[in-house]
Amino acid sequence: MTNLELFLNQYKDNIYYSIDNNTISVAVGCELNFVELEKIKSLISKYFSKFVIINTCGVHEKNINISKEIVTELIKEKPEYTIFIVGCASKLFINLTSDNIIIANNEEKIDESFYASLPNAYEQNGIVEHQIGKIKIQTGCNSNCAYCIIPKLRGRSQSETYESIKQDIQSNLDAGVFDLCLVGVNIVQYKEPTEGYGLVQLIKNIIQDFPSIHSLNLDSIDPAYLEIFDLIAFIKQESKMRKELYLATQSGSDKIIKAMRRCHTKQRILDIIKASSGIEIRHDFIVGFPGETDEDFEESRTLLRLTQNKERYGVISEYTNHYGKQEDLVPIDVIKKRKDILEAQKTKIIELINSDSGIIELTCNSDFGKIKRYMDQDKIKAVTIKSDLGANFENIVNGLKILMDNKPRYQKVTLHTSCEFSDEANKIYETFPDVMIDIE
Repeated sequence: MTNLELFLNQYKDNIYYSIDNNTISVAVGCELNFVELEKIKSLISKYFSKFVIINTCGVHEKNINISKEIVTELIKEKPEYTIFIVGCASKLFINLTSDNIIIANNEEKIDESFYASLPNAYEQNGIVEHQIGKIKIQTGCNSNCAYCIIPKLRGRSQSETYESIKQDIQSNLDAGVFDLCLVGVNIVQYKEPTEGYGLVQLIKNIIQDFPSIHSLNLDSIDPAYLEIFDLIAFIKQESKMRKELYLATQSGSDKIIKAMRRCHTKQRILDIIKASSGIEIRHDFIVGFPGETDEDFEESRTLLRLTQNKERYGVISEYTNHYGKQEDLVPIDVIKKRKDILEAQKTKIIELINSDSGIIELTCNSDFGKIKRYMDQDKIKAVTIKSDLGANFENIVNGLKILMDNKPRYQKVTLHTSCEFSDEANKIYETFPDVMIDIE
């Protein structure tokens, strides 16, 4: 492995990169940046033979810093290359003055005429490479979330035509790629420019027009999306849709969700979870939004617990202060601590749901004491309890204490209930943090 590869590998969780004899391409941050990278590379390769692309990210402070570090390193390591600094954080580098450094914003970076007009550019046949399975359908955003700078960086929502999307899909199929994902900044704002239909109809058209697709998945979904329950129903019934849903949840506190200028509520998330039986859930969470108290943070933890037996992974981000406002800022050390707590909880969830066989199913009337002798058997991987709380609360608590005191570490205990955010449920969270709770 070269020194450059060793340098880039330290950021492997936040970047995508490729290196060959004449080009180095790096994308920082989101899936859309990764997808756009190959299109940008194919455009530049028509006019330049030896170049570097860094598709930067300006959404989170961590990715801004990574972008800066990578730009600095590549300028130092590859002075003989033409270096293209493009994307959401490109404006941070406008003071760089060198004949071999070119800055392009989000509009210019996908405009072939921009590269054709550059000095010393020349015609050259290039081979177009495609990011495996990622189909860009939309960019920009019409929302006005208090924490997000994307509308300023990418502008209002712009949707790709269906003809353009079909071409990208066909290119993937021709290359032997049959598992696809539709990506964008906010894909629920997709609106076909000519015919005006939205995301659900687009998905139906793709599945109808490309029967050779093996599976189709979706990028992040705004929980406030009006057609989300139609989308969930379609995911359930359509065999080619991957049974996954990625929600831009952001917080479990209604107070913080409102301050973020989001259009959903905690109850909306619970309704989506309830409708999503058989679908794995992924959440985006932001910790440390201005004004977030310990109580607000605990509501996010509670929401994660309520969905935990449906969730296998998620993204937890620290709040980035893009606008320089100082009021109600959460201290950096508190933000990092809260992120670590949620990350640890997420890891525990993954460990707890690894096994789904060898299940003992109990009701509130079971004799939990007699169950103890079975708990050390390797074949018992999980115990589920079905009960509303209410009048059964004391019996359930006593039973959970017996089970949790006697279970091996690899077993999971799940309580199936229709009780949502009641005092009884909160007491169970506090007393038995490893018990998984599923809303029926």
